Formats: sequence, C-alpha cells, structure tokens
Amino acid sequence: MSLQMLALLIALACSSACSDPRPGEAAVAARAADSVAIRPADPTLRAAADAINAGHPWQATQLLTPLLADSTRRTPEATYLAAAAAAGWEGWSEVERLLAGASWADSLFGGEP
Repeated sequence: MSLQMLALLIALACSSACSDPRPGEAAVAARAADSVAIRPADPTLRAAADAINAGHPWQATQLLTPLLADSTRRTPEATYLAAAAAAGWEGWSEVERLLAGASWADSLFGGEP
C-alpha cells in the first residue's frame, strides 16, 4: 500500500474518531473529509457520490454493489466511490479489499482523497 493511500485511510479514520476542542469546527472538518469531490457522468455513480456527500455512505454501498459485480462497469471511478462509501461506514476491511492492487489509486483524480 502506498504512503498516499495510507494517509487517506488515516485521514478518513480520524475524521470520525478524532476530537477537536471546538466542536463546531470539528464537525465542519469531518463533513469535508467524508465527502467526495468527483461528479461522475454515470447516473448510478453520480447517485452514489450524492449519497456519500449527503452523509449516507451505506446507501451508496447498496447502489454500487450490483455495479461492481458487473466486470464491464467496475471502473476505477466506481471502485473509488465504493471505497469512499465503505470508509464512511468504517468498513476498513472492505476499503482494503476494494483497493488491494489498485495501481491507479495514487493517480486517479489527481490523488484526490
């Protein structure tokens, strides 16, 4: 696993587990860390990104599961969103499973977490 991917996992874990003495600012920081900046063209991927950004990572996982089962639709973008969704519900073993061997993880979307 690359250093950048490890940093992403730590940042995602910290967004839900770390505390800040200023709770209002911590909530804003956690919200930013739990969102994705990409806007996919595919309607299913777009709905999953919207669900993650609305704070519904499990809903995103449910949307993406059938898509990931279809090898013709299992793109790096879909896998990235599935990993982001799993991180949102703290499914770290799922994040690792999805990203294992993903050589594109360091460069997709310019390294966007």
